[in-house]
Amino acid sequence: MKDGKDEKSKKKTEIEKDNKEAEKALFIQRLFAYVIDVFIISFIAGLLASPFINTEQYNKYSNELTEMTQKFVSNEITSEDYLIQSETITYNLSRLNGPIVFITVVLGVLYFIVFQVYNSGKTIGKKIMGIKIISEDGDLTINQMIFRSFIANSILVNIINVILLITMNKTGYFYTYGSFELIQYVITIVSLFMVMFSKEGKAIHDRLVHTKVVRG
Repeated sequence: MKDGKDEKSKKKTEIEKDNKEAEKALFIQRLFAYVIDVFIISFIAGLLASPFINTEQYNKYSNELTEMTQKFVSNEITSEDYLIQSETITYNLSRLNGPIVFITVVLGVLYFIVFQVYNSGKTIGKKIMGIKIISEDGDLTINQMIFRSFIANSILVNIINVILLITMNKTGYFYTYGSFELIQYVITIVSLFMVMFSKEGKAIHDRLVHTKVVRG
């Protein structure tokens, strides 16, 4: 029993040593990998959700929003009228987009969490760019990827979006979701600067769950 524990401890120490010596991924590699992955998820989500979306109604609201924006720019309507009307149209568009958001959440969990854990920390985008996620504590775990992907891949914000669309009215949704979305944007921007300028190239989510993105 003791030998088994010693072997396990030795293996963990070796993994931690290898992880510390791994060369960090370049910012440009991470950026392109992210773009590829987002494109894949968005494309598949759009295909799967298309039968559930009223395209005619969606185009109608989109055109109304465009026309109203043009009127606001040309001073044909006041800023107050613009905000009131755009809030209504944006809410209607969000509800029509509900199926896409829900499917994006499901795909995000399967792709960024499950697939990455069982594919040695690699998505398709990361594999193309020659990078991967590793744990600083040994083997990459599902718990690490859940917390990491909820922040890094906006899964948490998308889940909140779905819940708010179901439970809140127009005004409540508009301001509550807007607040969460703003927080996500701030985290993303701060993480970008951390990846670009910090010595270890770690984003907020990497520091929280003890992971890093390296070449390999």
